[in-house]
Amino acid sequence: MSDAALTMSLLNGEQVLPAWSARSAEAAGVMVVIPHCGGMQILDACLRSLAQSRHPMRVLLVDNASPDESVQMLQRRFPWVELAEQKHNLGFAGGCNAGLRLALQERDCRWALLLNNDTTVEADWLDELLKVGESREDIAAVQPLLLSIPNPGMLDYSGAAGGQLDVCAFPFALGRIADRIEEDSGFYHEPRALAWASGTACLLRCDALRESGLLEESFFMHMEEIDLDWRLRLLGWHLLSAPAARVYHHSGYSLGAGRPLKVFLNHRNSLRMLVRNAACVTLWRRLPQRLLLDLLAIVHYTLKGRPDHSLAALKGLGSFLVGLPATLRERRQIQQGRRVAEAEIQGQHYPGSIALAAFVHGAKTCSDLNWQPPLAGELPHFRRGNER
Repeated sequence: MSDAALTMSLLNGEQVLPAWSARSAEAAGVMVVIPHCGGMQILDACLRSLAQSRHPMRVLLVDNASPDESVQMLQRRFPWVELAEQKHNLGFAGGCNAGLRLALQERDCRWALLLNNDTTVEADWLDELLKVGESREDIAAVQPLLLSIPNPGMLDYSGAAGGQLDVCAFPFALGRIADRIEEDSGFYHEPRALAWASGTACLLRCDALRESGLLEESFFMHMEEIDLDWRLRLLGWHLLSAPAARVYHHSGYSLGAGRPLKVFLNHRNSLRMLVRNAACVTLWRRLPQRLLLDLLAIVHYTLKGRPDHSLAALKGLGSFLVGLPATLRERRQIQQGRRVAEAEIQGQHYPGSIALAAFVHGAKTCSDLNWQPPLAGELPHFRRGNER
């Protein structure tokens, strides 16, 4: 089918209505925020799967000035989905924040849920997320098990079974080290503590967001949810995985893994995230190591015949250094509000270098690390009632 024929088919298709009412009292407790910038076919699949969910919800599409006719399709086929149109592309962070601000204004909304437009969900996904989120009052974010659409039976690159950090603040995930993703073997099917919950699909407690603030929009995209989650942990909130909640994702649809822009954003934003959130004792020890590893990555890209990636990483490092004064001002404000000791925060991270584990010691799976984050029942209680 040609692109034009597919567009007409989507625009002229019948309405897809959920069995539940998006205006019910139960639906008011959860707002699903979907940032979108084009891609009618993937949006159609995402919204059709949401309509099959068992738990009622409100769904808000934040349209980042889509270049196609996504808005027209939405209004024709999915009238129960709310719409927030933006005049220009705000990026993932800005688009999500536009939706999150609306969710926080709703008195009855207890949970906001970020969801990529290139996902589909199982019917009980939201029930399982809420079960974990409501299990403790100090849970700020919950991530489902993310499974790959293009690689059936495999975990998804963007978050797999839950995000983690190493001692140098390099992100990886349970079920994904570097570019190596694992099968959905059942090894990660117990709720565990996370260092970050993937922005692909994560449930966020509105009260926690009111305390921490939202995504850092200057990141534009990539690492912004890890930065937010680090700030939440500094305030004493916990993050958990909910492996019984299953979401399927077409990783890299918005910005493919091979794009130089993604390399630039990952290098720049990960360094900014480290400076913003790590305590001085950690920063003095780890920032020189991170800069060295970034320089080695530039050499690696060159040896692999990817001069475009080398240049993108070098630009990311340069952008980080140019913006360092502003990052230090942001850091000062974040550190003034922290409530959890640095030893507790670093104790939640993998105690080695994930880069060395993968590329020097040959670790292919997280089980090769001989390390697992705590189970949900093993988490300490940092927060006490309404302490501020």
